[in-house]
Amino acid sequence: MTRAVDETKHVDELRLLEAEAVHIIREVVAELERPVLLAECKKRDPKGLYARARSGELKGLTGVDAPYEPPEDADLVLDTAGANTEELAAQVIALLDERSPRPSSR
Repeated sequence: MTRAVDETKHVDELRLLEAEAVHIIREVVAELERPVLLAECKKRDPKGLYARARSGELKGLTGVDAPYEPPEDADLVLDTAGANTEELAAQVIALLDERSPRPSSR
């Protein structure tokens, strides 16, 4: 009987931790949009997915034979075409800091 009680207690503790994690994530997570022109996607295609899609070998690739569905209300839109990655990262960090400021370093 003690083992069953211990397991129930453990499950309850895990559920509490999970609920707390979900709460924290909802405070910090932001919806980002990275609209990229199809030509730019093809240029940045290290795995050759766009070439495979054009040849018919791959189906359902966004921008080729599947629509791009942008977020309805993005928290941040990142224009990555020709952008400086450090500037883009700074934009994301600024948004996250605004949502949930990091503790000051001593």
